[in-house]
Amino acid sequence: MIEAECVRAGLGWFRLPDRGVIAVRGGDRVRFLNGQITQDIEALAAAGPGAGGYAFVLTPQGRIVADLQLLIGEEEVWLECARSRVGPVVARLDRYLVADDVALVDESERWVRFGAEGPNAFALVPEAPALAPGHGVVAEIAGAPVQIVAAGWTGYPALQLWVETGAADAVERMLLERGLRHGLVPCSLPTLEMLRIEAGVPGEAELDEDVLPAETGALARAVSFEKGCYTGQEVVARMESRGRMAHRLVGLLRPGGSAPLPVGGTLYAGDRKVGELTSSTVSSRFGAIALGFVRSAHADPDTELRLEGETTPLVVHELPFRADEGGEEIGAAAS
Repeated sequence: MIEAECVRAGLGWFRLPDRGVIAVRGGDRVRFLNGQITQDIEALAAAGPGAGGYAFVLTPQGRIVADLQLLIGEEEVWLECARSRVGPVVARLDRYLVADDVALVDESERWVRFGAEGPNAFALVPEAPALAPGHGVVAEIAGAPVQIVAAGWTGYPALQLWVETGAADAVERMLLERGLRHGLVPCSLPTLEMLRIEAGVPGEAELDEDVLPAETGALARAVSFEKGCYTGQEVVARMESRGRMAHRLVGLLRPGGSAPLPVGGTLYAGDRKVGELTSSTVSSRFGAIALGFVRSAHADPDTELRLEGETTPLVVHELPFRADEGGEEIGAAAS
């Protein structure tokens, strides 16, 4: 809990071993990706190296294979995602390669990735100018090139730093030393998960082939409605035009709760099954909180639900949980 307060007040440092990177190379990479993912790759490529953003790769039925942090490189487009989704993303994209000049390369082992999250994140790396969310720049730190990307999960200002494996220890030492004046504290992944849930940022547990983009609350930052066709677009466009969905991602709070809520638990309104709990934590500020998908008719704040086999109610809470205590809104600095 002390770690979380350090992030909120200053700066947390995270190692991110569960993240993966796919390099997409070849002369047709931009055209091909523009037809396969939800973001406007052609517009990002036109902006040049360092442009980036957030996106989904979808099934033909419009369901989520993975979420991606995109970054335009000199001769490649990088797709950063959960390491467990690298294989499914490569398989999904490879399915649509025919005669395209495109190579999909898993570069997860090439890069060590760190996260700097908190109000002082950008002060840690003065080599990088102010970056728009999702965009990146290369800076030299400890004699090594470091790819810096404005992206994270806590809802506070955040940077990801990609360092080639051989230089990672030296870069980390320098930044940990530099960060002392900015209140930097090395933090654990459970702390990052707690802050992600507080911020209402959907993670790997919320993003799979049971979920449609509109249900995540991330549609505005993940989907371009200005570009041409891509796989799964018809379903996304239809849901956007109708303005309604069967389920929504919501926050869930157990008043006074001090134990984590059971992930995967079925949610009920009366005797009717209305959703499922997907991520859970005990917040140092809010107690037992969670994310879950709930039928839209039962997703309004202050609605009382219960978990299967329990009688103590859960209360639907607007996301992010901490909007009333000064944290940035979801998407303001998150990937």
